[in-house]
Amino acid sequence: NPPLRHLLARGGSHCGIGSSMLNAYSPASSRPKSLVRSYVKELTLYDIHSGTLYLPWYGFDQSAFAFVFSDLILVDNAGSHYKCTLKFGVDAVGELACKVSGGWFDLCTAHGVVEGDRAKFSVAHYSASNVMYVCIYPRIGVEAYLNRSVVER
Repeated sequence: NPPLRHLLARGGSHCGIGSSMLNAYSPASSRPKSLVRSYVKELTLYDIHSGTLYLPWYGFDQSAFAFVFSDLILVDNAGSHYKCTLKFGVDAVGELACKVSGGWFDLCTAHGVVEGDRAKFSVAHYSASNVMYVCIYPRIGVEAYLNRSVVER
């Protein structure tokens, strides 16, 4: 059984971007009061199973990391730390990107991340540290099955 804080993170009727529900169960020390830069990405199978996450340089990492860190620490909404390696390269379409590996795979495993889940990546200070905060938002959908006899009426 996952800890209660993980159940709250994956449940509820409204757990989305900007949800204030996160503050209800996050330890006070796990997330700073204000975050200066954020990026939301819908995760693909490659992001999850390869153990390597690509984040865009332009529009996020460029302002989040003014200089190159070789080590990066991801902090999830429960306050757990995941030690990662940060490298610069190009993504599948040839755009400049940051490649996060190492603890990223462990974070995905710990949170039961699946394709289509969204992750919000945030930094508290422009290039002041090598810490990035991560919040996983599961894809929530409703499947409805209609009884054929009801539809034909």
